[in-house]
Amino acid sequence: NNLVGGVRNAGSGAGEIQTVGLEWLLFDFGKREAVLATMRQAQIGANILFTAAHQKIIYGVTVAFYTHAAAVARIHWLERALENARHVEDAAQARLNHGQGTIVDVTQARQATAQTELRLVQAQGDVENTYLELVNAMGISPRTRLQTENISDRPLGLDDTRLSDAFVQQAVSRRADVLADYASTKAAKSQVASDRSEFLPKIF
Repeated sequence: NNLVGGVRNAGSGAGEIQTVGLEWLLFDFGKREAVLATMRQAQIGANILFTAAHQKIIYGVTVAFYTHAAAVARIHWLERALENARHVEDAAQARLNHGQGTIVDVTQARQATAQTELRLVQAQGDVENTYLELVNAMGISPRTRLQTENISDRPLGLDDTRLSDAFVQQAVSRRADVLADYASTKAAKSQVASDRSEFLPKIF
């Protein structure tokens, strides 16, 4: 709304006359609606990007947790493998002592035991490394000691293993960056409509 200033007309007497003129915008070819749509889509995009920041943190913590859980599970299986390798080595040594085996069998069994011990030491180092990655992803002190849950015996469901085209499309449609880009595109289209209306006449 535009307010036209008062006009003072002085006559021969002592009186004065004030006039006020008002004008209303009746039609602007969608400019205000386009501006509102632009701001609305920009706000939606900002909210989605804010959510994306949280999703990135959650994803990082989740990946670090399962990586650490896999490293812990590998320790368990290597300990069992080492126990079995030692049994095989003891059996080979017993056969050699009774004249039923050869020194080659004993040497090979000892080599298998040594290799398993080496893999176990490396796996223990991986557990420490993945634990540090987990606490860093969570943003807590590395000195904090957490007790993570053992998920090695948790079976996978069909929804976890099925990777169809529909599943991929559904996953992509929920990505925050895709949704934010879509909102930015709609905001740009609304901005174009707003700019075009500038070249059209206004009806007051």
